[in-house]
Amino acid sequence: MSNEKITTQMNTFTDTLKAGLDAGEMYVDLINQLIETDDAEQLLGAANKLSVYELKNDFVKYPFQYQPQDYYLVLASRLLQFHNNESLETSIDDAGAVSARLNQLGNSAKFQFVMDKSKNGGALFTETKTNEALFYLNLQKRMMRFNNRSLVNLFVEKLSEVTTIIQIQQAINPLMTLAHYLQTDLGFSVDLGILDTSNAAKYYLLNKHMGLEVIDKLFVSTEGTDYMLMNLTNETGMSLQMDSNSKLTLSSGRESWAFSVSDEKEAVSFFDILIRFKLIRTWFMDNRASLEIKSDPMIFKE
Repeated sequence: MSNEKITTQMNTFTDTLKAGLDAGEMYVDLINQLIETDDAEQLLGAANKLSVYELKNDFVKYPFQYQPQDYYLVLASRLLQFHNNESLETSIDDAGAVSARLNQLGNSAKFQFVMDKSKNGGALFTETKTNEALFYLNLQKRMMRFNNRSLVNLFVEKLSEVTTIIQIQQAINPLMTLAHYLQTDLGFSVDLGILDTSNAAKYYLLNKHMGLEVIDKLFVSTEGTDYMLMNLTNETGMSLQMDSNSKLTLSSGRESWAFSVSDEKEAVSFFDILIRFKLIRTWFMDNRASLEIKSDPMIFKE
């Protein structure tokens, strides 16, 4: 081998080695930024870069690297901590996998992000035992979307059997708080779905052609109770006075049926109605094929 070839080979080796070492140093810097910064934009920037960062080099081998979904979870937990909220408690197992639990639920549920393999990218905040994906998060697009079907599956159908209403409401609060700070601190686009407490919120049904017999069943269920159920006067549908403050409406618009909830303080969502009022919960679950609430169809395929 000529001197020129040896020189070229050694230059290639040292350049590749240096690139591998530089990549490792950059990785450490980003990890430190993720866990140490007190700035929301820097936190997002580190998580964003780390979620697509790869430590690959022909001559420098790194024995361990966190997974993209881990950075999503650290970002969510730390953003809440910025606002003195410790509800999302993260932990790491012996294999290095990062998971979290909502303190209000104890060991009833464990959560991890699962990377979305579709063209959308992003990740899904998922309960590990049931595989229910509660919301979608995309750091690059600054987008958060809640999954109405999974919220009902996990909290209304499953966890309501082993936890109290108060525990469920308290467990939902940090998720809504996270959504709030993603929106206010980082400018995320957020769809709260059935967690939205605004009186202007519309919870659209998947079934655009729901039969009126479903409403008839509710009339039968409310007979002999204190609930005030009435037909709407200017459109097809019904309104139900839940208590002195909250009213549930189901009406048919031009495109689809939709629920709405109104209360003086705009503090009650459709999710709250399902959790708090057994009669409505039973009616909804018994007729769920007709009453299922739609989520963002670009993210969640029904």
